[in-house]
Amino acid sequence: MNLNDEERCGFLVKAEMKKVWYIQMSILREVLAICERHNLRIFADGGTLIGAIRHKGYIPWDDDIDMGMPREDYDRFCEIAPKELPAPYKIYSIMTESHYEERFIKVVDSSTKAIPIGGKKSADDAIGIFVDIFPYDLMPNTPRHVARLVRKVRRKQTLLKIALRVLNVMPRWLYDRMRVDRKIFKEYENLIRSFAADSNRYRTKVALHLREFLYDRRWLENIKWVDFEDIKIPIPEGYDDILTLNYGDYMTPKQVPSGHAVCRYEIPSDRIPAIDKAE
Repeated sequence: MNLNDEERCGFLVKAEMKKVWYIQMSILREVLAICERHNLRIFADGGTLIGAIRHKGYIPWDDDIDMGMPREDYDRFCEIAPKELPAPYKIYSIMTESHYEERFIKVVDSSTKAIPIGGKKSADDAIGIFVDIFPYDLMPNTPRHVARLVRKVRRKQTLLKIALRVLNVMPRWLYDRMRVDRKIFKEYENLIRSFAADSNRYRTKVALHLREFLYDRRWLENIKWVDFEDIKIPIPEGYDDILTLNYGDYMTPKQVPSGHAVCRYEIPSDRIPAIDKAE
């Protein structure tokens, strides 16, 4: 990957962001290798999926990589990846980290830091550069059963948020002893899994939030490989239905904020190849 400043679609991608992309792509290669070894389904999601279709790479103003996995593959990945990811890559989840609040995992380059500008600057508050992976859960077929699931999940999410808020103001020694967030999170995930059935027609990202569209599970069953920067990545064969449902005319570029905090990135010099820096 060329790490110099580059104009794409009339937007200047700075060299500093190119370095972040380079680290994310390195993480993605490791993730895809594990999935290939264990025959796990994974596919580009969100802005990464748009980028793959429209730009054959990143959306020029995007700053992250999003991937999705069916719940059954996601659970296996969460079990396998910690044993197979080489240093400095690691899984971040509520079950593995302190003060982590997302209900999905991040695969992180722990040698780097992404510090929100205006936020706290301590090492404990700075997560490294990452790739998001979202589980796609099976959903009931009828509105009544979907509503029932949403009510139950919302209650668990509320409990989890309260627990996290309380835990985050505790001293470290007490925080480490309590960790009720992990107990609630296990109950939350088991609740979502309990609604899965072979007859279910839909999948969605419950772990992201409860305002996601329901996708016909057939859209996500099969994948194909497409160009993304200097590699190929998997996308769902039903990408057009997915993107049209979410974005409408997704082929017309619209520069919008990413929705993520603006960060200051710290990347060790040995994580970026000297040959790229010299270009």
